[in-house]
Amino acid sequence: AGAPENDSYGFLVGPYATALLDDLETPGGWKAGWTAGAPGDDAVGGAWEWGLPQSTFNAWRGVQPGEDHSATGVNCFVTGAAAGAAFTDSDVDGGRTTLLSPVFDLASLQDPVIRYFRWYSNNLGTDPRGDRWRVDVSGDGGATWVGVESTDVPSNFWKKIEFKVSNYVVPS
Repeated sequence: AGAPENDSYGFLVGPYATALLDDLETPGGWKAGWTAGAPGDDAVGGAWEWGLPQSTFNAWRGVQPGEDHSATGVNCFVTGAAAGAAFTDSDVDGGRTTLLSPVFDLASLQDPVIRYFRWYSNNLGTDPRGDRWRVDVSGDGGATWVGVESTDVPSNFWKKIEFKVSNYVVPS
């Protein structure tokens, strides 16, 4: 019920190998190529930042986790990581905030797949389901973008997302 947004699962079948793993832990490594903020961003609160997420709760329900998803390390990109902050201090307010990855060369890979994990809480604040989570991909270095994911359905847990790049753009 509610698929594909609620309780649906996707998985890849085939001989996939990891060509790049960016755990966002190494300062000066891959993390250095990420950009928090883009032209047109206008959020007045909850801009993307890199760090250790701090657990926040609304009553007993988890709004933000106290750790990243990876088995090793602790850091990730979050919209608010201040220790002791109220759950409403870490949400996106009054506009949008953008996180841009570095440009990855996928031209030599056969049928590349992108996988990421997201924690998206959008139901426990003062404006339930008032914001959208959106992911776009570009095949031309950011000149044009194609939507991959757009939702206002919360997932207050680390949700795995995978997609074949060729379903959206020509890998380049």
